[in-house]
Amino acid sequence: MSTRSRCWGQQGLVFSGMLAMSIGAALALGDVLPRGPYRLEQVLTNTERPSGIAIAADGRIFYGERVTGKIRVVEGGRLIATPFASLAVASSGSGEGLIDVAVHPGKPYIYAFYTESGTRANKVVRYDDNKNIGGNPVTIL
Repeated sequence: MSTRSRCWGQQGLVFSGMLAMSIGAALALGDVLPRGPYRLEQVLTNTERPSGIAIAADGRIFYGERVTGKIRVVEGGRLIATPFASLAVASSGSGEGLIDVAVHPGKPYIYAFYTESGTRANKVVRYDDNKNIGGNPVTIL
């Protein structure tokens, strides 16, 4: 097996893990969300290529900007001016950049899955949620 194949296998596993965390959070919230009907509502305009979205238990919306590497927060229907965090991302290809974000359902952590600039390695980083500012970044993978 080539190095590239092994790396992709690990990255696929990480992506699958992030997806599983998102689905798990959605299922956990299923007990507290009222049953439909729901309606589609535009929250923001003029976003910079949003790539992932996660909703915290308190209703804040976290989303990633694929090309800029910024994690943004929407609270009370308004975009917080200061980004939650900014990652140095590779953004020349369609599968690169800030790929996804996730919210930990029980702790004040925000996770980001991204392609690092320079190395072009896919990574997962965890931030502490300090009142809409990401602090204490820890590279998980």
